[in-house]
Amino acid sequence: GRDNAAGIRATLSRIESEGDAPGTVPRFRAGIAFGLAGLSGDAQALIAQAQLRYPESTFIKTLLTPATRAAVALQRRQPEQAIAALEATAPTEAGTVAGLLPFYLRGEAYLQKQSHTEAGHQFERILKLRGVDPMSPVVALAHLGLARARAGAGDADGARRGYEDLFKIWQHADADLAPLLAARAEYAALK
Repeated sequence: GRDNAAGIRATLSRIESEGDAPGTVPRFRAGIAFGLAGLSGDAQALIAQAQLRYPESTFIKTLLTPATRAAVALQRRQPEQAIAALEATAPTEAGTVAGLLPFYLRGEAYLQKQSHTEAGHQFERILKLRGVDPMSPVVALAHLGLARARAGAGDADGARRGYEDLFKIWQHADADLAPLLAARAEYAALK
């Protein structure tokens, strides 16, 4: 949330002082973090600065800008806009730099739209492609998204399996991790 804004800004400041290239992963992920945290002004400023400094960058055009715009749209509960923004990521979304984030954002947008089958497909793509970025936090979150998609589609058994897979992955997670608390409550509601 907004409490993390100072940390995100400090990281970006350090990156800028080190003379980063246009394709730095922290910049990309910071844009998404700003967007999802509701800091749309910071997200837009990051995009504007990147576009000004690197107007011809494929990274800026196909990852940073559309994924950040999608994150802002998701936070505003505008799933159609998020999905439309992510169309530009198609050429690069399965690459290492993308870190599976476009699939995650698209899956979350479909969940917001209550298009559960489409959401499930996006989360399944993350799990199939997890070797692209096996340490990406969205790999675990894909299990949660898939469980939610299955629950929304009326597949209670599939949803239970999805939640149980997530609980195995997060067996040593902090007990107060917000997505874990939500997952436990959702799992309990399935019974």
